Amino acid sequence: AADEEGGEGDALRERILAEYAKLPHIDHYALLGVEPGVGAAELAAAFAGRVAEVGPDRLGDHPDPELKRMAHEVYLRLVRAYETLRDPKSREAYQQVLRLRAREREASLTRLGSEERFREGRLHLDAGDPEAAEACFREAGRLNRKEPVYALYAGWAAYLAGRADGDPSRMEAGEKQVERALSVLPILDEGYVFLARMAEARGEQERARDLYERALLFNPSSDEAKQALVRLELDATGSDGAGGGSPV
Repeated sequence: AADEEGGEGDALRERILAEYAKLPHIDHYALLGVEPGVGAAELAAAFAGRVAEVGPDRLGDHPDPELKRMAHEVYLRLVRAYETLRDPKSREAYQQVLRLRAREREASLTRLGSEERFREGRLHLDAGDPEAAEACFREAGRLNRKEPVYALYAGWAAYLAGRADGDPSRMEAGEKQVERALSVLPILDEGYVFLARMAEARGEQERARDLYERALLFNPSSDEAKQALVRLELDATGSDGAGGGSPV
Protein backbone atom coordinates (compact mmCIF):
# COMPACT_ATOMS: atom_id res chain seq x y z
CA ALA A 1 0.00 0.00 0.00
CA ALA A 2 2.87 2.34 0.83
CA ASP A 3 4.40 1.63 -2.58
CA GLU A 4 1.07 2.41 -4.26
CA GLU A 5 0.79 5.71 -2.37
CA GLY A 6 4.37 6.54 -3.27
CA GLY A 7 3.69 5.76 -6.91
CA GLU A 8 0.58 7.95 -6.95
CA GLY A 9 2.51 10.75 -5.23
CA ASP A 10 5.28 10.57 -7.81
CA ALA A 11 2.74 10.63 -10.64
CA LEU A 12 1.00 13.67 -9.13
CA ARG A 13 4.33 15.43 -8.72
CA GLU A 14 5.25 14.79 -12.36
CA ARG A 15 1.83 15.97 -13.51
CA ILE A 16 2.10 19.24 -11.56
CA LEU A 17 5.65 19.83 -12.79
CA ALA A 18 4.54 19.26 -16.37
CA GLU A 19 1.54 21.61 -16.05
CA TYR A 20 3.70 24.30 -14.44
CA ALA A 21 6.29 24.07 -17.23
CA LYS A 22 3.57 24.61 -19.86
CA LEU A 23 2.13 27.78 -18.29
CA PRO A 24 4.21 30.31 -20.30
CA HIS A 25 3.40 28.61 -23.61
CA ILE A 26 -0.23 27.53 -23.41
CA ASP A 27 -3.46 29.46 -23.96
CA HIS A 28 -6.58 29.36 -21.80
CA TYR A 29 -8.40 26.89 -24.03
CA ALA A 30 -5.56 24.38 -24.09
CA LEU A 31 -5.01 24.76 -20.35
CA LEU A 32 -8.61 23.84 -19.64
CA GLY A 33 -8.72 21.23 -22.40
CA VAL A 34 -11.66 22.83 -24.28
CA GLU A 35 -12.36 24.18 -27.75
CA PRO A 36 -12.96 27.91 -28.48
CA GLY A 37 -16.71 27.36 -28.95
CA VAL A 38 -17.17 25.61 -25.60
CA GLY A 39 -20.47 26.19 -23.78
CA ALA A 40 -20.88 27.40 -20.20
CA ALA A 41 -21.72 24.01 -18.67
CA GLU A 42 -18.88 22.19 -20.44
CA LEU A 43 -16.48 24.96 -19.48
CA ALA A 44 -17.44 24.74 -15.79
CA ALA A 45 -17.06 20.95 -15.84
CA ALA A 46 -13.65 21.20 -17.49
CA PHE A 47 -12.47 23.72 -14.90
CA ALA A 48 -13.63 21.56 -12.01
CA GLY A 49 -11.97 18.51 -13.51
CA ARG A 50 -8.64 20.25 -14.04
CA VAL A 51 -8.61 21.63 -10.49
CA ALA A 52 -9.34 18.15 -9.18
CA GLU A 53 -6.39 16.83 -11.20
CA VAL A 54 -3.65 19.32 -10.34
CA GLY A 55 -5.02 21.76 -7.76
CA PRO A 56 -2.99 22.44 -4.60
CA ASP A 57 -5.54 20.60 -2.43
CA ARG A 58 -4.40 17.36 -4.04
CA LEU A 59 -1.07 17.71 -2.27
CA GLY A 60 -2.49 17.69 1.25
CA ASP A 61 0.40 17.66 3.71
CA HIS A 62 3.05 17.17 1.05
CA PRO A 63 6.41 18.28 2.52
CA ASP A 64 7.74 20.01 -0.64
CA PRO A 65 6.90 23.76 -0.43
CA GLU A 66 8.20 24.38 -3.94
CA LEU A 67 5.82 21.82 -5.41
CA LYS A 68 2.96 23.43 -3.48
CA ARG A 69 3.92 26.81 -4.90
CA MET A 70 3.88 25.41 -8.42
CA ALA A 71 0.50 23.78 -7.86
CA HIS A 72 -0.86 27.08 -6.56
CA GLU A 73 0.44 28.89 -9.68
CA VAL A 74 -1.27 26.32 -11.89
CA TYR A 75 -4.48 26.75 -9.92
CA LEU A 76 -4.40 30.55 -10.23
CA ARG A 77 -3.89 30.25 -13.99
CA LEU A 78 -6.82 27.82 -14.22
CA VAL A 79 -9.00 30.29 -12.33
CA ARG A 80 -7.93 33.14 -14.61
CA ALA A 81 -8.61 31.04 -17.69
CA TYR A 82 -12.05 30.05 -16.44
CA GLU A 83 -13.02 33.58 -15.40
CA THR A 84 -11.89 34.94 -18.77
CA LEU A 85 -13.70 32.38 -20.91
CA ARG A 86 -16.98 32.24 -19.02
CA ASP A 87 -17.70 35.92 -19.71
CA PRO A 88 -18.61 36.51 -23.40
CA LYS A 89 -17.04 39.95 -23.59
CA SER A 90 -13.77 38.93 -21.96
CA ARG A 91 -13.69 35.78 -24.11
CA GLU A 92 -14.01 37.82 -27.30
CA ALA A 93 -11.27 40.18 -26.14
CA TYR A 94 -9.07 37.19 -25.40
CA GLN A 95 -9.84 35.78 -28.85
CA GLN A 96 -8.57 39.03 -30.37
CA VAL A 97 -5.36 38.71 -28.37
CA LEU A 98 -4.86 35.18 -29.69
CA ARG A 99 -5.46 36.29 -33.26
CA LEU A 100 -2.93 39.09 -32.86
CA ARG A 101 -0.37 36.67 -31.43
CA ALA A 102 -0.96 34.29 -34.33
CA ARG A 103 -0.36 37.07 -36.87
CA GLU A 104 2.82 38.14 -35.06
CA ARG A 105 4.04 34.55 -34.94
CA GLU A 106 3.36 34.10 -38.64
CA ALA A 107 5.17 37.34 -39.45
CA SER A 108 8.14 36.24 -37.35
CA LEU A 109 8.34 32.89 -39.15
CA THR A 110 8.08 34.68 -42.49
CA ARG A 111 10.98 36.96 -41.57
CA LEU A 112 13.06 33.99 -40.52
CA GLY A 113 12.27 32.23 -43.78
CA SER A 114 13.18 35.23 -45.89
CA GLU A 115 16.47 35.69 -44.04
CA GLU A 116 17.33 32.03 -44.57
CA ARG A 117 16.63 32.30 -48.30
CA PHE A 118 18.72 35.45 -48.49
CA ARG A 119 21.66 33.73 -46.82
CA GLU A 120 21.29 30.84 -49.23
CA GLY A 121 21.33 33.27 -52.14
CA ARG A 122 24.53 34.86 -50.89
CA LEU A 123 26.14 31.42 -50.78
CA HIS A 124 25.08 30.77 -54.37
CA LEU A 125 26.58 34.09 -55.41
CA ASP A 126 29.85 33.23 -53.71
CA ALA A 127 29.80 29.88 -55.52
CA GLY A 128 29.40 31.60 -58.88
CA ASP A 129 25.79 30.53 -59.51
CA PRO A 130 23.79 33.73 -60.12
CA GLU A 131 20.77 31.82 -61.48
CA ALA A 132 20.24 29.96 -58.20
CA ALA A 133 21.10 33.10 -56.25
CA GLU A 134 18.45 35.14 -58.08
CA ALA A 135 15.80 32.50 -57.33
CA CYS A 136 16.66 32.61 -53.63
CA PHE A 137 16.65 36.41 -53.49
CA ARG A 138 13.29 36.60 -55.27
CA GLU A 139 11.82 34.05 -52.88
CA ALA A 140 13.15 36.08 -49.94
CA GLY A 141 11.50 39.17 -51.42
CA ARG A 142 8.22 37.33 -51.86
CA LEU A 143 8.27 36.31 -48.20
CA ASN A 144 9.14 39.81 -47.00
CA ARG A 145 8.24 42.54 -49.47
CA LYS A 146 9.23 45.28 -47.03
CA GLU A 147 12.96 44.52 -47.28
CA PRO A 148 14.48 46.28 -50.33
CA VAL A 149 17.87 44.60 -49.92
CA TYR A 150 16.35 41.37 -51.28
CA ALA A 151 15.28 43.15 -54.47
CA LEU A 152 18.69 44.78 -54.67
CA TYR A 153 20.50 41.46 -54.63
CA ALA A 154 17.98 39.87 -56.97
CA GLY A 155 18.74 42.62 -59.49
CA TRP A 156 22.49 42.10 -59.12
CA ALA A 157 22.13 38.33 -59.54
CA ALA A 158 19.94 38.85 -62.62
CA TYR A 159 22.59 41.14 -64.12
CA LEU A 160 25.33 38.56 -63.49
CA ALA A 161 23.19 35.76 -64.93
CA GLY A 162 22.44 37.87 -68.00
CA ARG A 163 26.12 38.65 -68.46
CA ALA A 164 26.99 34.95 -68.20
CA ASP A 165 24.35 34.10 -70.81
CA GLY A 166 25.17 37.04 -73.08
CA ASP A 167 21.68 38.46 -72.56
CA PRO A 168 21.81 42.30 -72.61
CA SER A 169 18.10 42.70 -71.89
CA ARG A 170 18.41 40.70 -68.70
CA MET A 171 21.47 42.68 -67.69
CA GLU A 172 19.56 45.91 -68.25
CA ALA A 173 16.56 44.66 -66.27
CA GLY A 174 18.84 43.68 -63.40
CA GLU A 175 20.49 47.08 -63.37
CA LYS A 176 17.13 48.83 -63.30
CA GLN A 177 16.02 46.68 -60.39
CA VAL A 178 19.12 47.63 -58.42
CA GLU A 179 18.39 51.31 -59.13
CA ARG A 180 14.77 50.89 -57.98
CA ALA A 181 15.87 49.25 -54.74
CA LEU A 182 18.25 52.15 -54.10
CA SER A 183 15.47 54.64 -54.73
CA VAL A 184 13.52 52.95 -51.92
CA LEU A 185 16.47 52.83 -49.51
CA PRO A 186 19.38 55.00 -50.71
CA ILE A 187 21.70 54.00 -47.85
CA LEU A 188 22.31 50.49 -49.24
CA ASP A 189 26.00 50.85 -49.99
CA GLU A 190 26.14 47.45 -51.75
CA GLY A 191 23.82 48.87 -54.41
CA TYR A 192 26.32 51.57 -55.38
CA VAL A 193 29.06 48.95 -55.54
CA PHE A 194 26.91 46.80 -57.84
CA LEU A 195 26.15 49.75 -60.13
CA ALA A 196 29.80 50.75 -60.13
CA ARG A 197 30.85 47.29 -61.23
CA MET A 198 28.28 47.44 -64.03
CA ALA A 199 29.65 50.82 -65.09
CA GLU A 200 33.20 49.47 -65.05
CA ALA A 201 32.16 46.59 -67.30
CA ARG A 202 30.95 49.19 -69.83
CA GLY A 203 34.17 51.16 -69.54
CA GLU A 204 32.50 54.05 -67.69
CA GLN A 205 35.32 54.62 -65.25
CA GLU A 206 34.29 58.07 -64.04
CA ARG A 207 30.76 56.93 -63.27
CA ALA A 208 32.18 53.89 -61.50
CA ARG A 209 34.46 56.11 -59.39
CA ASP A 210 31.52 58.32 -58.38
CA LEU A 211 29.45 55.29 -57.41
CA TYR A 212 32.23 53.75 -55.34
CA GLU A 213 32.68 57.05 -53.54
CA ARG A 214 28.97 57.17 -52.84
CA ALA A 215 29.16 53.67 -51.38
CA LEU A 216 31.90 54.90 -49.03
CA LEU A 217 29.74 57.83 -48.07
CA PHE A 218 27.16 55.44 -46.62
CA ASN A 219 29.66 52.82 -45.44
CA PRO A 220 33.18 54.17 -44.90
CA SER A 221 34.41 50.65 -44.07
CA SER A 222 33.43 49.14 -47.44
CA ASP A 223 36.63 47.30 -48.39
CA GLU A 224 35.32 46.52 -51.87
CA ALA A 225 34.73 50.19 -52.64
CA LYS A 226 38.12 51.19 -51.21
CA GLN A 227 39.99 48.56 -53.21
CA ALA A 228 38.08 49.44 -56.38
CA LEU A 229 38.98 53.12 -56.06
CA VAL A 230 42.66 52.22 -55.62
CA ARG A 231 42.46 50.00 -58.68
CA LEU A 232 40.81 52.72 -60.75
CA GLU A 233 43.47 55.19 -59.67
CA LEU A 234 46.24 52.77 -60.69
CA ASP A 235 44.53 52.16 -64.02
CA ALA A 236 44.26 55.90 -64.64
CA THR A 237 47.90 56.42 -63.72
CA GLY A 238 48.98 53.60 -66.01
CA SER A 239 46.97 54.91 -68.94
CA ASP A 240 48.69 58.29 -68.54
CA GLY A 241 52.07 56.59 -68.90
CA ALA A 242 53.10 57.54 -65.39
CA GLY A 243 53.01 54.09 -63.91
CA GLY A 244 52.38 50.46 -64.51
CA GLY A 245 49.15 49.82 -62.61
CA SER A 246 47.12 46.80 -63.65
CA PRO A 247 43.55 45.78 -62.78
CA VAL A 248 43.14 43.83 -59.57
